[in-house]
Amino acid sequence: MILLLEDDVFLMEIMEEFLVSRGFEVECVNDADEALEKALNQQYELFIFDVKVPLGDGFSLLRHLREHKIQTPTIFTTSLNAIGDLQEGYESGCDDYLKKPFELEELFLRIQKLLKKENSYWIEFGGGVYFDCVQKLLYRDQELLPLTNKENELLAYLIENRGKYLTLEDISYRLWGYEEPSFLSLRVYIKNLRIYIGKDRIKTKRGYGYCYE
Repeated sequence: MILLLEDDVFLMEIMEEFLVSRGFEVECVNDADEALEKALNQQYELFIFDVKVPLGDGFSLLRHLREHKIQTPTIFTTSLNAIGDLQEGYESGCDDYLKKPFELEELFLRIQKLLKKENSYWIEFGGGVYFDCVQKLLYRDQELLPLTNKENELLAYLIENRGKYLTLEDISYRLWGYEEPSFLSLRVYIKNLRIYIGKDRIKTKRGYGYCYE
């Protein structure tokens, strides 16, 4: 699902029709307040934000979302073309910047490239639960789940070695380094992860350790 923020109704309808024809679901809004409400309460694959919109601007909107740990890939579309505007766009947290007027096919190519790159950074477990492999954080419907740093690190380590059994020694070194490991804590971490991602995602095999499948 793409969240499209565009206050030019004619352009918004053209973009929506084009993106739907390319297989995307699109939700359209025409002011910053509505876009903020949608983005905070629903999960999207991509944001496409015009910059100059009613009730705010795209730069401030995205900056606010990034402060709320929402890392959805974002493309700005704007008639602003000064280097300072470009810099502000990237500093606010965008992934790409498309100057108006633009060809719809160019927009599609940029979306494809961006989503292909981003998809390798996210692991979805169903039920709105997903893991950001870059930040090493687990979310449900864009809400950060209450895991400890070691639990998130453990999940990242298991995902990195998908299909491979990791011994207690391997995991202990990753989580505690040269400190004294706590195997009791490790069992608690595994239990907590299974609650969120599903009990069958992490396999246990006596004498081998743990494996994410």
